[in-house]
Amino acid sequence: MNEPVSQPMNQNLQIAGQASLRNAQIGGIAGRDLTVTQIQGQVVNVSVRDPLDLSGMLGQVAVMTHQPLTQQDYRQRQVLLNKVKQFWITGVLARSLYTQVFLELQLKLEDDAVNRPFSQYQEIGNSRPSTAQPGITEIFNQMGAGRTLLILGEPGSGKTTTLLKLAQNLIARAEEDLSRPIPVVFNLASWTQKRLALVDWLIEELHHSYKVSPCLAQGWVEEQQLLLLLDGLDEVGTGERSNCVQAINQFMDSHGTTEIVICCRQQDYAVLPLRLSLQGAICIQALPPQHIQHYLEQVGQPLDGLRAWLEKDAALQAFARSPLNLSVMALAYQGLSVTELQKLDTSANRLSQLWRVYVERMLQRRSTIQHYSAAQIHKGLQILAQQLSRSSQTVFLIEQLQPNWCSPDQYRLYRWGVLLMGSSLFGLLGMSLGSLTGGGIGLITSGCILARSAARIKTVETLKWSTTVAMQRLLPSIWVGLPLGLAVGAVLGITGALENGILGGLGLGLVYGLCGGLVFSLIAGLKGSAIATKTTPNQGIFKSLQTALLIGGAGSIIGAGLGLLVSPNWLTLGLIYGLTVGFLSGGGQACLQHFTLRILLYANGTIPWNYARFLDEAAERILLQKTGGGYMFVHRQLRDYFAQQHSPSHP
Repeated sequence: MNEPVSQPMNQNLQIAGQASLRNAQIGGIAGRDLTVTQIQGQVVNVSVRDPLDLSGMLGQVAVMTHQPLTQQDYRQRQVLLNKVKQFWITGVLARSLYTQVFLELQLKLEDDAVNRPFSQYQEIGNSRPSTAQPGITEIFNQMGAGRTLLILGEPGSGKTTTLLKLAQNLIARAEEDLSRPIPVVFNLASWTQKRLALVDWLIEELHHSYKVSPCLAQGWVEEQQLLLLLDGLDEVGTGERSNCVQAINQFMDSHGTTEIVICCRQQDYAVLPLRLSLQGAICIQALPPQHIQHYLEQVGQPLDGLRAWLEKDAALQAFARSPLNLSVMALAYQGLSVTELQKLDTSANRLSQLWRVYVERMLQRRSTIQHYSAAQIHKGLQILAQQLSRSSQTVFLIEQLQPNWCSPDQYRLYRWGVLLMGSSLFGLLGMSLGSLTGGGIGLITSGCILARSAARIKTVETLKWSTTVAMQRLLPSIWVGLPLGLAVGAVLGITGALENGILGGLGLGLVYGLCGGLVFSLIAGLKGSAIATKTTPNQGIFKSLQTALLIGGAGSIIGAGLGLLVSPNWLTLGLIYGLTVGFLSGGGQACLQHFTLRILLYANGTIPWNYARFLDEAAERILLQKTGGGYMFVHRQLRDYFAQQHSPSHP
């Protein structure tokens, strides 16, 4: 037997053996006295000069084993990379309010803001400004492999913009080598409602925001193929923020090579009882006076009034040191004289007054899209802001409209509307294909399915066939389909719709149960590993309709075939049953729910009928930003301003 061989490990651990690792890295231990003991190329012992718990280290090494990427893998990674680029760089960063004033902000190191692994081996100094003023990308690159970073700053200091500047450079790097980790931007605000383990939350966010199938998303997260850019820790509910920090730390313990950057407001982070276990932190500094002066001089005559006003008001100068405030002032106060500006400003509530003027000026802008009045846009954005704030959302997708936009009375009306609309549709369809008995099958089958519909609308968008998944789900699907089939058959037998009464109904129910099981396993097999290649407003609903038609057609063939095996008279009945089950379970139910909800919200004045056109017009007026198929306010402060408005009338 070979003697154990011990070798030191730096940033990159390369092990030759049965489980060869490619560029394996262990985050947070670069340059430490870590020793890996191998026997015949296999890791048998890990030791380190540190009392920290390394119980998960060997398991982590196993997770880092990667199979060679296939052409399909590269294709899916390219799609996700393009989505992140289009959503956040083209859609948000390029149209940011900061675009004009954001140069290279001063960054200050804040080493004491985080719990750094192996900090006893690192030189720790007081918080200090960077003498050479490196940019965010340079700072991040200098941290080495497995890097993790916290970005702090005051409200409006440019945290998200700094994060997206980093994302822009990381995306360019990943485009050159698709085997690198994929930088993906997430907003932690949505964690508040779900309170999931971070792994599960990331999988859900990849599915809902980027249209990645849960199967593919889970593989990317577990194999640590993503570089996580997490914005908005301060947007997590106050009572849940510490739990969110704990969830992130737990994720880091089990996914130690995943690189992470997190943004948070400095004051909100300072009061947390827990600290993030990251390698470093930086704090964005306020704009220096010379930066403000230089920007105003560059713009010239349109901001002469603002420049003269700033020279007279020291408090206003301090207010303008926020990049966001300066950007909004430049848009809201263009062309106004000092006298006009002094009439507009009330120093007691300067920020709210600034947003009020900004909104008024933006609503007065000439726009290529003009379908709504200023009052209609203001009211619609007020409702949207209140709903986003209540549900802890940042990006709004039309297809993700949920029944929680309704009051309790409206919600009951919505449930009845879905049931009546679906039952009537399939009852009439069944009657047209198979007389009264066919109508009864369509009515009862759709009623049973829709009566048990979930409160949340779930679209079905990504399709890729997987025989393995379909076979695994076959028996469980039959057990789900049998009660539904027997219920339909029993009702038809009892009501005398069948010749043999209840016995005929039970026989028909068994056939329907088998049909339903095959349809449900077909649906499971089609929800394979894939990512939607295109994202536009309402895409989720249109994709769900396409999926429903596809599975409904397959279900009708299965049902007709099984019915024909029993009796020629049952061919049409089986076709109607298979079509109804396939269409509703394959995405049609989500379409019915969404359509009913849109009608109800339009009828009570909550949303316009053409919601995408309304949101596009708000984006044209620089009140919203369009990110792929979604929309977000140009800044959280603007969303909060609208959400705090109590009157739907235009100010």
